[in-house]
Amino acid sequence: PREVMRRVEFVSFDHVRVLQLVVAWEACFLAMRRLCRRSSTPTVREHGASYCCSVINASWCTLAGAYLTRHLASMPDESAAHVDPDDPNSWAGVWVKQAAYPFLAWLAMDLAHTAYHFPKLGGADALAHHAGFIALTVLQMSYDLLPVAAAWLLLGELSTLPLNLRWFLLQHGLGESRALFCTNIAFALTFLLVRVAFFWGGVAQVLLRLRPLLLAPPCHAPRLAVDVLCVAITAAGCLNGWWMYKIVGMALRATERRQPSVPPTPQSLGGSAQRVSKAAAAKSE
Repeated sequence: PREVMRRVEFVSFDHVRVLQLVVAWEACFLAMRRLCRRSSTPTVREHGASYCCSVINASWCTLAGAYLTRHLASMPDESAAHVDPDDPNSWAGVWVKQAAYPFLAWLAMDLAHTAYHFPKLGGADALAHHAGFIALTVLQMSYDLLPVAAAWLLLGELSTLPLNLRWFLLQHGLGESRALFCTNIAFALTFLLVRVAFFWGGVAQVLLRLRPLLLAPPCHAPRLAVDVLCVAITAAGCLNGWWMYKIVGMALRATERRQPSVPPTPQSLGGSAQRVSKAAAAKSE
């Protein structure tokens, strides 16, 4: 019940665990790089390890996000808004926080690699995206705020899996293959599902129900922290919508390029033959 909820306060953030997980991710990267060095494709040998680590991270986040989102969806708003130790449903929020640590460490490692290889692995937008997500994840974890939002952000990594598969297909010269076509469809559908439709449903829940709950007594959550998270989540939803618009545009252009040319009609063939005959007659004269 709302009246027994604790006041939202700053809690400990385990930065040592993050550093340990960064080292673990770096070890994973070195192992993947050794594996990718066997590839006959130069770009895979050079950058394939980063994409392999991205696949591992996305797989873990998708599984954890799907499981925790399913349980948090059936819990009351109090459990979705804040991790309260006295709440019998707090186990879900605690698990979300534990699942976020590997994701945060991967973001830090990938940010370092993207900056080192700039701009081969990503441009300024990728750097800003990673840095922003790191800051917001630390803020969310430091106050145990909005575990439900963290859960469906983890689930959003589902669309990263076909995106990474697409990169490997392109590097191996399969740009016109049926496999790439199916992968593009899978990427567009998963992006629409988890990063647009599902994401905006979560944004509505956060803004209309969870934010008022957090700011009111007895929670009295810091307004600045709550508002920063709400603005950032809404901005991320708008960015996802813009990316979806661009994905649809690219898909339509690709479809137009695949359209077969209009076959010649008997009338056009007859007209062409007539023009050729006239030209031949004029030449003979």
